[in-house]
Amino acid sequence: MTLSSRQGLTIGLLLLSRLAEVEGQIRQKCFSDTQVLRDSVREYMADKSATSAVATTYGHPIGTWCVEDLRDLSSIFYGMEDFNEDISGWKTSNAESMDTMFSHCTSFNQDLSSWDTSKVQSMVGMFGRASSFNQPLENWPMSSVLDTSAM
Repeated sequence: MTLSSRQGLTIGLLLLSRLAEVEGQIRQKCFSDTQVLRDSVREYMADKSATSAVATTYGHPIGTWCVEDLRDLSSIFYGMEDFNEDISGWKTSNAESMDTMFSHCTSFNQDLSSWDTSKVQSMVGMFGRASSFNQPLENWPMSSVLDTSAM
């Protein structure tokens, strides 16, 4: 079987496109500062396109973002009434605070059952006024949690 030059060019372009996609995933930048994550979430909510500045830096969609180095995830989505994206893949094993993380996120109702919360000490108001949230959390490790008031 021989390929025409046009078919070869098409295959070559597809391979280059896929390689660029994989390279982008490999070089994805991880968050090291909570405030930068908060600002990036707000930027993402304003422009959810894969070509936005925040998407080209941290990945697209938001569920692919690398947050594993953060200890403080408090107020990340605070007040974002329209937020309802899948972030089940976030690695949260280093998080120690999730205070008001989804507070006032009235549309949020995504599965978070796979999150590792074993180091979290405080979940104060985590789902406060997140009126749509109705997901099971009974599998979360909670042995380190000291405060779940107004959760």
